[in-house]
Amino acid sequence: MSCVSEVSNWFIRIFQRRGEDNDLSNMKLNKLLYFSYGLYYAKVGKELFKNDFVAEQYGPVIKEVYKKFCHLKSSPIEIGELDFGDETFTDDEEEVLTDVLAKYDLTASQLSKLTHISDTPWSKTEQGKIISKALIHEYFEKNYSKTSNLPEELPICGRIDENGDTILPADDDTKEDNWCEN
Repeated sequence: MSCVSEVSNWFIRIFQRRGEDNDLSNMKLNKLLYFSYGLYYAKVGKELFKNDFVAEQYGPVIKEVYKKFCHLKSSPIEIGELDFGDETFTDDEEEVLTDVLAKYDLTASQLSKLTHISDTPWSKTEQGKIISKALIHEYFEKNYSKTSNLPEELPICGRIDENGDTILPADDDTKEDNWCEN
């Protein structure tokens, strides 16, 4: 079993290599941790790490990870933020992390939206409370195949601003050029 700082470090190192294309914000990291945890459980039947997820406004977060990077707001996490140490993963752990990176390298907003689909563990948990691991385990075992495919339809709503970023309707002052795809 890994610890959450090792898994976090793995994602930070990968995104750091992208240079200016690094978009690993605190929110995106927490969602990648959530999908990694859930998909690892669905594949292997064991926890990837022991930490609890808490239901927050934009989806599941691990409080310790969130607090460590909250000073960055939505800015990318840089290599200097790492807890240096040895990251050693089993073959199954590395396979799931690589799979999550390949299939869930979406924007933080898109990942948040995936956690907000009806009947998700987040949607069944009161905001600010710990999401039951039993709910997470059951949800991922039921809804994700052993290959950890994305849902067939990924709803995305909002607009693209001049920088190419997705602006969700709730964050949009202009309310112009909004779009929604299902």
